[in-house]
Amino acid sequence: MDPSYLVRGVGCWSGGAQLLARGGSGLVSSGSSRTDQTEQELRNLNGAGADPTEQELGNCNGAGADPSEHELGNLDGAGADPTEHELGNLNGAGADPTEHELGNLNGTGADPTEHELENLNGAGADLTEHELGNLNGVGTDPTEHELENLNDSGADPTEHEFRNLNGARANPTEHKLENLNLGFCPGGELGFLGYGREGELTLIL
Repeated sequence: MDPSYLVRGVGCWSGGAQLLARGGSGLVSSGSSRTDQTEQELRNLNGAGADPTEQELGNCNGAGADPSEHELGNLDGAGADPTEHELGNLNGAGADPTEHELGNLNGTGADPTEHELENLNGAGADLTEHELGNLNGVGTDPTEHELENLNDSGADPTEHEFRNLNGARANPTEHKLENLNLGFCPGGELGFLGYGREGELTLIL
């Protein structure tokens, strides 16, 4: 180099020394390849143009990063759903906005009614289930709660009075007969009540 050539400044980075020549306003790399001017700020000096958002995101691998990633804590280079941070679901899959409230963060859309029903298995829950105490995701008969029959089978409204809660219809006469075996027995194995010769109520076999 000509000693009379005035060097105004010297800087170093992984690409080599840089000389700011007299009369010039730009940086000239001493290496054989030029680097993107944004790379120095981003600490990404691999020769590939870096996305200006990478420094803020802490993602300096040379691939464009999604601006939302920093807030979401998802820095793998894949676009993250803006709702993921609030939902605590940072696996790169879009999360249902209702999932956070429902405590269901597995990436599957959750039914808005599930939280109230305490049914968070990802299957839509019947609105009546919470009141019925049946939270298995299968629709239950609205009459079951009153009937104390929660086995998912429709219950006869008369069953509660009959104390016959196995999901099969009970005969209206069974309660009086105290015959709750699902059989209507006007003259069957258990007989039926009738009036005897003296007018008393008796069991006729």
